[in-house]
Amino acid sequence: MIDVSKQVDMTPFLRKIERNMERFDRRIFPGTAKDGKYSDSTQSFLEMYHWTNSFFTGMVFYAHELTKDKKYLKYLQGYEPLYRAKVFEKPLETMHDLGFLYSLYSVAMYKTTGDLRARETALKAADELAKRFNVRGNYIQAWGKMSRSEGNFCGWMIADCMMNLPLLYWAWKETGHTFYRDVANEHAKTNSKYIVREDRTVAHAYAFDPDSGEPLGERNDCGAAVGSYWARGTSWQIYGYALAYRYTGQPDFLETAERVADRYLEELGNAGVPIWDFRLPEGTPDDPDPTASVVVACGLLELARHVGAKGERYRSAAERMVSAVSQPEFCSWDETYESIVIVRQQDGTVRSGIWGDYFFLEATLRLRGAPQIYW
Repeated sequence: MIDVSKQVDMTPFLRKIERNMERFDRRIFPGTAKDGKYSDSTQSFLEMYHWTNSFFTGMVFYAHELTKDKKYLKYLQGYEPLYRAKVFEKPLETMHDLGFLYSLYSVAMYKTTGDLRARETALKAADELAKRFNVRGNYIQAWGKMSRSEGNFCGWMIADCMMNLPLLYWAWKETGHTFYRDVANEHAKTNSKYIVREDRTVAHAYAFDPDSGEPLGERNDCGAAVGSYWARGTSWQIYGYALAYRYTGQPDFLETAERVADRYLEELGNAGVPIWDFRLPEGTPDDPDPTASVVVACGLLELARHVGAKGERYRSAAERMVSAVSQPEFCSWDETYESIVIVRQQDGTVRSGIWGDYFFLEATLRLRGAPQIYW
């Protein structure tokens, strides 16, 4: 294990983490920020559609890895009742982002401490995620309750879900039950057919008839439009398929990761940060998205481990991305800012998302031999 703390000064990250630990009292979480203030836009944990909560806990786990200071674990252990309540008491009030939520808390806790209650909670979350699998369409439904087959998003799969699959793969490796692997694999195969387009660009969403499994067509909620090329959705694909290959060794997953990554790098050119969508309707602001950049960097660094000599190209691109995001245009260590990664939008506001801070930290640590990867 490489002692990252001896290679680079991580004090600015630790300072931000500690100050946010003081602000967020285990009932609310940082989500998105305007002008650097997460405390103005907090999220509860039990609300069904909140997906960003555990990016902060993931950062606190890394603070513990870097310092071995038990105060971080003590802080994290205070969240346990919330994580257990969500999957044991309100399992129907969940969605596909159980992977984001529980990989960076319960799985991380188990990997860090060996806590068997954390293992139990993570496996319960994996069970609930697997229950979202539609056996007729071979996909994990993103949103909506599984107790009904109607609603605006019923039958949708979305690009983001590739980053939820590591929870299922972890459950497979942890228990030996191939069911978890099979659900994840089938979703990944369906995703590669309907979310990854023939030209190697990425759709945000695709809809199926939930009763018959019949494919209905591309949909959109987060990109600019149906047919657009959302940068962050692409980042989930690159990292998600790289992780799927790490767990399974399936060549088609590695091939998909490379295809999507290579097209993204072609689109990006020499830049380090993409615009938020590469296919914007005329008149749409072309704001940058540094959060997509740091997720891609993590994906490329994972991918680089599996592709031989080609890996140096991916690593070099990842270094360029992390370097770009670390510049003042996209990064603030200002004490008045609760966030780290920032987007200065054309309307004059400064926006942030806690996922950007987490992946910036993970990418920085990956470049220096991360002590632990929780996915």
